[in-house]
Amino acid sequence: MENRGNAPAQIFFLLLLFEVLLVAAHWGDRALGWYLGDPVWIIRRLVDLNGEMNIPTWFSSLQLAAIGGVFGYIWYRHRRLAGSEGPVTNLFLLAGLGFLFLSLDESAGVHESVSIAFEKTTWLPRFSGDHGLWIPIYGVLGITALVIAWRQIRIIRALFPRLLTLFSAGVAIVLAGAVGVEIITYEFIEPGSMNYALAVSLEEFCEMFGASVILYSALRLQGALERVPLPSVADTRLGVRQPSVS
Repeated sequence: MENRGNAPAQIFFLLLLFEVLLVAAHWGDRALGWYLGDPVWIIRRLVDLNGEMNIPTWFSSLQLAAIGGVFGYIWYRHRRLAGSEGPVTNLFLLAGLGFLFLSLDESAGVHESVSIAFEKTTWLPRFSGDHGLWIPIYGVLGITALVIAWRQIRIIRALFPRLLTLFSAGVAIVLAGAVGVEIITYEFIEPGSMNYALAVSLEEFCEMFGASVILYSALRLQGALERVPLPSVADTRLGVRQPSVS
């Protein structure tokens, strides 16, 4: 039982270790390329954090899919035990589908295709070189989903305040890398420079580490819901104080 309770933390630290190794491999590849005067193609292809369809990409995609799977499992179990779907149950379903979409985006580069599709749309905000067109589009979709789900999020906060804070911190770390660092890279850093390589490392590490924090919070939530009567979550009313599970 004790090992099962420690499983989310063990998974988190294993993921963090792998992420550090990926960053180290990325810089090892860069150092080898500088030493030889030319990168070793197969190594660059496998570990380049700025590449596509390689180990970092598939790792990030699988991690996001795992988050979607955990939320999907919570939705399925909650719906099954409660006997009907409620607003909070649907929030878990929305979160699961959202992270599965992000997993697809990571592996298939959907946001890059969106940027290409809207490249000729003059009224849409963009960054240098027509980069980042996906950011305002995804931003509007994210804010819309947040507004729609706000009441259900408040219910979750009443029951699991620390876990929601942890989840929010993970989302903030992901956004800091995927949006914040990327904007700085577009506007102020020359491609191919040392600063560019550092920015790519920071961006990708933030995305991977933030996703690990989100996965950890989702696993903790799943474990907490095993101890909380699930129908009570759907029946929770704001203003009625219930014991919180952290």
